[in-house]
Amino acid sequence: MTAMMKKICAAALAGAALLASAQARADDVSPGYAGASWGAHSSYSMTCYRIDGCSESTRQSGKLYGGYTLGTRTTFGDHKVTDSVELSTFWINGKYTQDIGNPFQSREKTTGLAVSWATAMDLGSGFALNSRIGLSYARTREEQRGGGYPDWHSGDYNRFGPIAGVGLSYALNRNWSLRTDFDFIPVKVSSSGGNGHVNMWSVGAAYHF
Repeated sequence: MTAMMKKICAAALAGAALLASAQARADDVSPGYAGASWGAHSSYSMTCYRIDGCSESTRQSGKLYGGYTLGTRTTFGDHKVTDSVELSTFWINGKYTQDIGNPFQSREKTTGLAVSWATAMDLGSGFALNSRIGLSYARTREEQRGGGYPDWHSGDYNRFGPIAGVGLSYALNRNWSLRTDFDFIPVKVSSSGGNGHVNMWSVGAAYHF
């Protein structure tokens, strides 16, 4: 084999290797992901002024989130765990009423941001156990009527605090997965030490790029 033929063969082999590497990278799923969830049920940890005749309900809640996978590890034997950093935004609208004695109504609208360390433990058969812990900022507008106030009056309250969540996901394919989550979100709903939290159950989907 001449020197020229050797060079041509070497170039062809190098080109084939580069093409295979590029194809492998194209087939890999990006470490980035994004998702959206609808709040199937949410509740504020508000204390009613009276036990009887007090009802609480939520109207709209949900969250949007995006994350970047940092790496994988194994735990509990051979279970693979994926670690990610995740950013999210959430919103919760709720209200409660009290109809005994002195009628009272309250409406809460909370929006916020959070940054979390998120993990996903592979359980097999496409299922994964998810968890999140991080720091959140929540801004709540409370509107009240009754209790001596004939018209609606409002106030805005901010709170930083630890946010946490757990959930379960099911991979439909290498890109799409369905998720159900429970989130604990700290909030403030009044000026007189009204620190509380929101429990939010949500269902949604995530897409891995």
